[in-house]
Amino acid sequence: MPDDRLLVVPNAAIQQNPRIGVFAHIFYPDLCEEMLTACNHIPGNCRVFISTDTLIKAKEISVYCEQFSKHPFEIRVLPNRGRDIAPMICGYRDRINEVDYGVHIHSKRSSHFRSSFADGWRKHGIYGNLGSTELVQNILTVLADERIGAYAPDHYEAIRPAVQWTGNFSTVKQLLELAGEDISKDHHLDFPSGSMFWFKTKALKPLLDLKLRPFHFEAEQGQTDNTLAHALERSLFYFVEIAGFAWIMGKRVSGAAAADSVLMLQAPGFNLNHVANRIFPTNKELGGLRRYFGNCTRFLARPSLITKPRINLLLPTLNQGQGHIDIDSALALFNAIKHALGDGVDARIITTDVSPEQLFNPPEGYQLTTPHDKDQAGVNNIADAAQRFRFPFFVRKTDIFIATAWWTATHALDLLSQQDALFGVQTRQFVYFIQDVEHSYYPWSSLSTWAEQSYKHPDKIIPVFQTEMVSDYFRQHDYFNHGYVVYPAMNLAIKSAITYQANKEKLVLLLVRPHIERFNTPFIDVMIRTAIDADPVFWSDWRFIALGDHISATTFKTAIEVDVIGEVSPQQYAGLASKAALGVALMASPQPSYTALELAEAGVLVLTNAYANKNMALLHDNITSFEKFDVVDASQQLKRMAEHWLTNPTQGWQGQAHINWFYDNAAITTAKAAEIAKEIQAKLIQ
Repeated sequence: MPDDRLLVVPNAAIQQNPRIGVFAHIFYPDLCEEMLTACNHIPGNCRVFISTDTLIKAKEISVYCEQFSKHPFEIRVLPNRGRDIAPMICGYRDRINEVDYGVHIHSKRSSHFRSSFADGWRKHGIYGNLGSTELVQNILTVLADERIGAYAPDHYEAIRPAVQWTGNFSTVKQLLELAGEDISKDHHLDFPSGSMFWFKTKALKPLLDLKLRPFHFEAEQGQTDNTLAHALERSLFYFVEIAGFAWIMGKRVSGAAAADSVLMLQAPGFNLNHVANRIFPTNKELGGLRRYFGNCTRFLARPSLITKPRINLLLPTLNQGQGHIDIDSALALFNAIKHALGDGVDARIITTDVSPEQLFNPPEGYQLTTPHDKDQAGVNNIADAAQRFRFPFFVRKTDIFIATAWWTATHALDLLSQQDALFGVQTRQFVYFIQDVEHSYYPWSSLSTWAEQSYKHPDKIIPVFQTEMVSDYFRQHDYFNHGYVVYPAMNLAIKSAITYQANKEKLVLLLVRPHIERFNTPFIDVMIRTAIDADPVFWSDWRFIALGDHISATTFKTAIEVDVIGEVSPQQYAGLASKAALGVALMASPQPSYTALELAEAGVLVLTNAYANKNMALLHDNITSFEKFDVVDASQQLKRMAEHWLTNPTQGWQGQAHINWFYDNAAITTAKAAEIAKEIQAKLIQ
């Protein structure tokens, strides 16, 4: 596609009598007959604009034109710089703006190759663009589609290995920077090798807007590579994409293959998006928000033609300890839903913010794929979308997304919209695993409003809340009036390492994460300072230990008595909790503090906070919850807990949980996942 039979693309908005320009650079006049005869396959309103480098050649070419061209022609003598590229974009810039479609050809001889190779490459380019009237009509039909900006024949097979950056990358990068875009060597590269191609005039506007002049190009010295012209050749499709268009590379086919191609193009379900190419995510697709917040970088979605349904988990990272998402709970829910849906549905985990670590070991049943890998049915994979600013991201019509954070919900909404554009509009929703009230993480700001808006699409969202407390908050504040509730499970590595009934010590564990504001590290610091200052004798034989990630010796700026240990293994954490009498674990959000529940299981008397509808004291005997964030009140409460513990140092082991979901929730998660899967199956899997 295109082929040499006359095709009709369904619903194509064919422009009546379009203005067509052939931009032919003829350095070798003896090839005029070959080139002009091919140009005669262009129907209708066409002019031939010819460039050459000497007046003598121009006169010779004029004779050929009078004899062989059925179209009006114009010949310009232009400087011998920039090979065939500069004469078109510099010497005929004015004429390009006078036509709707253009085709660029030239008398390519490539004298550094043997003549048979060079002739074959040239003819491949000329006849691949102008080989028959039917072929030209098919190309014009494709270009009439508003999405398509350029067409080129597929690479001459012998030259395919040379489709590389070679020494041209730095110049390409500079050219694209002039157009406001950036590129790396990791980006996909494709271009009309030999620089013969069709284009919409509008698709070359970003290139023409650079206003290059002949003096920008190197003097002709027989160069075989590493010139501005070679860099521009490699940039052509990038500029087409910057203009907002896709492009197509096609092969001329005949016989049965041509008949099949006709049937494909005329089929009711045919979608030109399925053969159009986009390889370069531009600033427009990536979105301006990424300039402020990198995790908001949008996707350039491209169609995968695989029809098998697939569920996709949008997860900021798979690297434990990074970010604020409860990765384990998200994976547990995702895997349970996948299990409930069965083998008829593929699974993909999409890491949106951080690439998997170098030694990352994929979970059983999954394979790690790169942006270069082909989409495959029947394969569960982990896709690194942290590189989406460099690569297109392939989606199926049947992809279903599960978001885990507000910006991944924004991605899901955008991907649903792109699915509609690629495959046609239909009912689409995504599952939103809501673990907390994320807009409360930020001061009133752009971030808080963007986070909050992710909840304001109830018709697009199947909400799944982590704990009843979080669900109640969203219901009470009129974000949702429906949704599923699931519960987190205690880390088995921690639970199995607890030494139950161990002797307790005068040890206070402080669970902090200073890089996450809602954990209230400064409040804990000042509260401990206040408690010690109020009764230094009482606290003189107590030890305070700070645990958590992203902490250092300078984290506690007032309570210098605190021993900062930092991040520890689950086993070390459980060992310290088994010995500790008291613990402090705060979280200024409706989400329950899981560390408070872990400490309570280890016999620790825990001080935490209430928030909105949250009261952790209702969940376990060992938890005390304060209402006011007042350091004096909280410090006094901590002392009362210590005094109470002194009356019975084993009382923490006697405390009872009033919930079962945190300590044994496998059956609950499985049952809820089955309900969610049933709704997905009914609504989203056709």
